[in-house]
Amino acid sequence: LVKESQGALIVDLEAHGLPPCLLRKKDGATLYITRDLAAAIYRHESYSFEKMLYVVGAEQTLHFKQLFKVLELAGLDWSSKCYHIPFGLIRFPDGRMSTREGKTIFLEEVLNRAVKLAREIIEEKNPEHPNKDKAARAVGLGAVIFGDLSNDRIKDIDFDWDKILDFSGETAPYIQYAHARIHSILRKAGFKPGSLPCQDVSGLDSPPEEQLVISLSLLPQQLQRTLAENKPSILARYLIDVAKDFNKFYHNCPVLTAKPPELKEARLLLCDATRQVLATGLNLLGIEAPAEM
Repeated sequence: LVKESQGALIVDLEAHGLPPCLLRKKDGATLYITRDLAAAIYRHESYSFEKMLYVVGAEQTLHFKQLFKVLELAGLDWSSKCYHIPFGLIRFPDGRMSTREGKTIFLEEVLNRAVKLAREIIEEKNPEHPNKDKAARAVGLGAVIFGDLSNDRIKDIDFDWDKILDFSGETAPYIQYAHARIHSILRKAGFKPGSLPCQDVSGLDSPPEEQLVISLSLLPQQLQRTLAENKPSILARYLIDVAKDFNKFYHNCPVLTAKPPELKEARLLLCDATRQVLATGLNLLGIEAPAEM
């Protein structure tokens, strides 16, 4: 495949609508794509992967088109298992980060500040919390992770502290709070999470109850979409919808004071099913689901 062009080594990709792939410059220097070709071959030989995802900014789309085409032309049939997963930029109020211009924000600083702000909020909302530091870490880190993953990855993100830590907005703390509220309901009812026996839930026929049941049933479908499209935002937005539907149910359908006892047990079971879905979804996104906030 390799040709010499003005002292450099290239792979001509004109027939495939792409510019030449430069492998070695005239001065003998190699490029990123030279090493990416070697790395791809090494990874397949080492791991025999089913799928390899390159999670790299959208501005590198051409690079990966060239990389995958060269692998294909080299007769490596596993090249079809390589995918570029592009994403947009994260912008801060003072503009785009640039290492060259000295405008750098380290992730450690962002995470530490998120945990600090989360602790201040927990101190204000629940001063009797037995383990504020642990909860603050779960909420703070979860807020940053969710703030990234809940957006369509191809879109640029404007990073806003107030927005990502909003307990009433479309955020991780909002979902975590719904999860913690369910734990509180189960504690007051005298049940441990996951210990409720299965039973007839035909009595759950009010609109908020039916809507929550429908939302919970969509988890497998949403997970399949998330995987098929390589978009964690699909799962993240789904969890927001579940938390919203749970809050509507909670405010319209008494649980601990429900009568008759069969209705109370059915609603407790619905709460516990919601807890399981929220905890599972957050866990798949790399976010903790605290039992108390």
